[in-house]
Amino acid sequence: MYVRDKYARDRVMKSARLLLPYLSQDDKNPSTILDVGCFTWEARKYFPRSVKYIGIDQKAYHKETKVVELNHGFELIPCSHAICLETLEHLVQPGKVLESIYRSLADHGLLVVSVPNEVTAFHRIRCLFGIVDADCFQDQGKHVHLPSLSQSRRFLSTQFEIVSEQYYISPSACKSQWLWVGKILTLFPDWLHYWLASRWPSLFARGFIFLLKKKPSESPHPNT
Repeated sequence: MYVRDKYARDRVMKSARLLLPYLSQDDKNPSTILDVGCFTWEARKYFPRSVKYIGIDQKAYHKETKVVELNHGFELIPCSHAICLETLEHLVQPGKVLESIYRSLADHGLLVVSVPNEVTAFHRIRCLFGIVDADCFQDQGKHVHLPSLSQSRRFLSTQFEIVSEQYYISPSACKSQWLWVGKILTLFPDWLHYWLASRWPSLFARGFIFLLKKKPSESPHPNT
């Protein structure tokens, strides 16, 4: 995936870099980053080697991945910060996973979440013509949830405060059934796609990246 799609690499890099200013510079007490839905560990390369990185996923796409059933949440895994990139939309109960991350995070820990935008202008036009995803019932890689920007903000704000949000593009349509659309869209420069995404993210951003901090909890944090 990441070898073939530069836009996928770019959005993982942008997501990981959001945490860099907040990582501990003390080699004796390094930050621990939990990557929920780590896939092939692409995010690991963007963090300092001193960082302790814990990658969990439902399958061992990387030899050091800790295999965990994620669909209904997971047991507490103490960490300084966490990332969850393009994962929540695949899970049966993403709210339970978000709660598990909340419980795992240190009190002042930050979370980076990215989710796709499923109501872009392209998706809306496609629906008007009655065209849907022909593989909607395939077992692997499908989106169980189809978030919009407002839905994503509302869902994440149940337990977290949004510190910042960014938008990503994917004009190549890599791995899509509509590769011909990508050939047309890539005729236009990336700066134009980013400009449209920043002005009208609901219509032109392919997805959203959120930097989040924990809302205060009434109960003591389990790590304290």
